[in-house]
Amino acid sequence: MLLFKLGVFHRKSCLDGFDHRIHIEVIAVPKGNALTYQSIFHQQTKHPNGCVFANKIP
Repeated sequence: MLLFKLGVFHRKSCLDGFDHRIHIEVIAVPKGNALTYQSIFHQQTKHPNGCVFANKIP
């Protein structure tokens, strides 16, 4: 399966003042004659007080 990386985004925002970074890869996966899109999340820091990020991109 071939994966095409479309973009990488970094988000840094949390009300607890900690630096939370989530590395998001958006890839296109060829499926027949169409492309399907998937998001791969790599959480880089711990969230000590349970700060929650959305785990999906619509």
